Amino acid sequence: MIKDTFDPKEIENFIRSYQLTSIQIEDIKKSFSTDPIGYIDGPPTMNGDPHAGHLRGRIIKDLWHRFNILQKKNIVFRPGWDTQGLPVELQAEKELGLTGSKTDNIQKVGIRTIVETCKKIVEKYHKKWINMDKLLGMSFDYPNGYWTFTDNYIEREWRYLKKAWDSGILKEWFRVVAFCPSCQTSLSNAEVNQGYEIVSDPSFYYKVKLVEENVFLIVWTTMPFTLITDELTAVNPSAMYSYVKINDEIWIIAQNRVDDLMKELNIEKYEVLKLVNGIDLEGKKYIHPFLKFIPKLSEYANQGLIHFVVAEDFVDISTGSGIVHLAPANGEEDFKIAYDRKIPIYVPIDDKVNFTEEAGNVFKGMFVRDADEKVVELMTDSGNTVKIGKIKHSYPTCWRSHHKIVWLARREYFYMIEKLGNKPLDAASN
Repeated sequence: MIKDTFDPKEIENFIRSYQLTSIQIEDIKKSFSTDPIGYIDGPPTMNGDPHAGHLRGRIIKDLWHRFNILQKKNIVFRPGWDTQGLPVELQAEKELGLTGSKTDNIQKVGIRTIVETCKKIVEKYHKKWINMDKLLGMSFDYPNGYWTFTDNYIEREWRYLKKAWDSGILKEWFRVVAFCPSCQTSLSNAEVNQGYEIVSDPSFYYKVKLVEENVFLIVWTTMPFTLITDELTAVNPSAMYSYVKINDEIWIIAQNRVDDLMKELNIEKYEVLKLVNGIDLEGKKYIHPFLKFIPKLSEYANQGLIHFVVAEDFVDISTGSGIVHLAPANGEEDFKIAYDRKIPIYVPIDDKVNFTEEAGNVFKGMFVRDADEKVVELMTDSGNTVKIGKIKHSYPTCWRSHHKIVWLARREYFYMIEKLGNKPLDAASN
């Protein structure tokens, strides 16, 4: 019996003594005349302790289940346990004291060690979740719950993938994706949006000479390593560009950026010689300083396939020099422009985000972000550096590893959601 004094723990234990088991609940539902109504729980990942957000969601689900049971609706209420993927793997790496990339960690301890550690983690946290569910009085049908690492679950997923492939919903595609070098996996747009941090990057101004004029394009980038995959330089077609004389050189800069850029570069004496429309710069060829280091880049350039100016509306003339370079291997807009213009996409980068042999002996085997310093050094040696500094800005990082994301052209599989039309909404409405 409950005493007159308020004792929440005593009340909790008293109510729990009346708690039906999941088997008893399933037996009660057998007497219901209605057809089963399926509800499969979105599985929590077995990589950590449950928190307040999990408790809230679980309580709401259980209240919904109990309410429908009182209405004598035969609700299938099964739990799920997510044991696959990066969250569990990252927890395993953490417990093993591994700090390298996926490839490095596998080479260090082996796949078997990582897999066995993942299994132990799943078992440990599953026990904690079950204990929490008991304290909450959850009414899941535990004996029929599902695990994502079982053969029947995985085989069913493969059947879904095959059906999606056969119907054209699943497509193999070559395109630029956000890629985490540490996790060695691509990220969705939603994942990218939740991982922005303030980071420090190079602020690099450099110049490239036009082929048919003794004039230099002034370009700005925060990722010098992308000069290795540089294929085009872009201006805004509707903007005006100035030919500016500095000492014995002539530079091309967006008209509205000239004064501010001269201040940033600490250049006091300069003269604007003439103005041209951005569209008039379309097609002008320029000389890339790295052709002697990168044979493949040199091959494309000699064929006239790359290294010329394109006029594109996306170019922002309010920052930098108003001129940007395009590396289709490392930029979504860059990739689209090159693809539309039928320009070859040069991607000398492997799954570890290291440069391959196609990047030349100078850069081969180097992690792309580590190449920034070498690029600036070589540009300076060739007389093409205008200014190197640092900039702090908001940049997407992986929400799991907090590593800076790299945009990378890769061949992957994508669900073409638009082909589903209203089918998901129709299914959810029934």
